Amino acid sequence: MTLGISGCTTEQEAPDYPDVRWVGAAPTGSLERDPWVGAVRTELAAEAVARNRNDFSIPELAASATSSYVDRESADAVQTLRNHGSTTLVPGPLPFAPTEVEVGYRDQGEDFAAVRGCVAGNWSMDPGESLGDMSGFGREYRLERDHAGSIRVASVSGLPGLGCDTVGPLPVAVFDPVPEPSGVTDSGDLVRPDGTRDAPRRG
Repeated sequence: MTLGISGCTTEQEAPDYPDVRWVGAAPTGSLERDPWVGAVRTELAAEAVARNRNDFSIPELAASATSSYVDRESADAVQTLRNHGSTTLVPGPLPFAPTEVEVGYRDQGEDFAAVRGCVAGNWSMDPGESLGDMSGFGREYRLERDHAGSIRVASVSGLPGLGCDTVGPLPVAVFDPVPEPSGVTDSGDLVRPDGTRDAPRRG
């Protein structure tokens, strides 16, 4: 018997949010204790989970990134599906080594900060891909703090002149349990930030 998806549907329970475990020692230092850096790490984990599942409605992402940022990232994932019919499966948050935190960058006040550092150039579990290229590339995460004190990533940009070749090995963390492919191959099946499956919003 074949069941259609129109009419009544059975709501599936969302999978548990994975644990994040460091490979080797967890990174240490004054920057790692900075709440702005902690907010970046939280967002990197949430974004990786969302991309692996092709589900950008997860609450962990809404709590760690602004709505406009989440919308841009989901639109990018939609375009990737349209172009390739699949998405890259990643083993954990994008490896990141912070080098600087500037609170009130561009004279925006103490509720805004830029976190600069190096991220991995290649990060994939896909067959035929290798994690051997862990060369760092400069990136700036721009964050905002709301009236309740929650900090969210609002935008990112590249920093090609950061000099990541001198930073050293990037810290690596992986998800537990190991992520599995989402099975989504059609961009229309990606879950948007508001929980719907439709074309990406613009503007």
